[in-house]
Amino acid sequence: MNETEKFDRLARKVKFKRWLGTILLIVVLVPVVMIGFNFLTSRLVMRQSNQLMQQLSMRSEIMAPNIQISDQQLADDNNQHGKIVSHRYKEIDGYRIPWSSVEGRYTIFTNVVTISNVVDGAVDFNKKHRHIQETDYDRATQTKIPLFYNNRYKYLKGDMPLDMPHELQQVGKMSNYVAEVAVTFKKPLTYQQIKKILPQGVSADWYWIGVDKDVNIEAINNNYLGIQAFSDRGIKRLSNKDYADFRKSLLHAQDNHLTESYTIDNGKPYKPAQYAAKYAKKYPTLAKAKFSGVILTGQSENFKQLANADWISASSVGATIKRVPYIKPKY
Repeated sequence: MNETEKFDRLARKVKFKRWLGTILLIVVLVPVVMIGFNFLTSRLVMRQSNQLMQQLSMRSEIMAPNIQISDQQLADDNNQHGKIVSHRYKEIDGYRIPWSSVEGRYTIFTNVVTISNVVDGAVDFNKKHRHIQETDYDRATQTKIPLFYNNRYKYLKGDMPLDMPHELQQVGKMSNYVAEVAVTFKKPLTYQQIKKILPQGVSADWYWIGVDKDVNIEAINNNYLGIQAFSDRGIKRLSNKDYADFRKSLLHAQDNHLTESYTIDNGKPYKPAQYAAKYAKKYPTLAKAKFSGVILTGQSENFKQLANADWISASSVGATIKRVPYIKPKY
């Protein structure tokens, strides 16, 4: 074997070893890279899903008028994307009725609420008095939504005035029902003032914190800001701690991606998150807080007591359900 043959043989051995080393390196690195990539994407997706879960929880605390959550479930979940569904209901004097779900989606780098408080609207025209009245319905259940009104805003549809509803009297005439009614105050009231003026048999379940003076309530669907009262030995109450937690959520609403924005008549945007922060700074405690309205619940007959209340500027019926022998009203 001459020198040339020896050199070629040595070169082939070196080349074989290099190829073998490369193959072994690929065999080792590919699984490591895939495991690392999956770990990284899983962490990123988990971060987005956690942020979305926090956002949905925040919305249920400050922007769900008398609406309760039964659960929050992950759906279509993997290491690339997923969905969270928040199932909801209303409780009216011990009776539960279904309500639309809130949904959000997340990916590796984003999260967004895709379905929240979707509303169908209908308008009734009174030809005789040339007034109109608007009625809103929850899209999923087609249940009537209790509406609040901004006393400082002039409601028009085209050149016709929009009537503020006064539906308490009709509710009082209903027999053997439980009902919820949104009541707008003529002027904002404190928690203690509200407690003093409400009659027995009617419970304030949810407290509305109002809107800016130039905001048309029609434009914001059912995205009112307010706080839910909690049951204490059978009575719905607000505690100082409840309000402190609520106020904290208001202050951080923008941080938790409450991004809704509505165009109002002057062309400026109304952003609930900004109003939430402004309200929280203005009213640091429950004792000082003022509310623009409440959602009342109770047996329909008990609403007769409020038919002529002079502190109410508007009253709008929401969900009603017929009483049955096997479910006893709480109030």
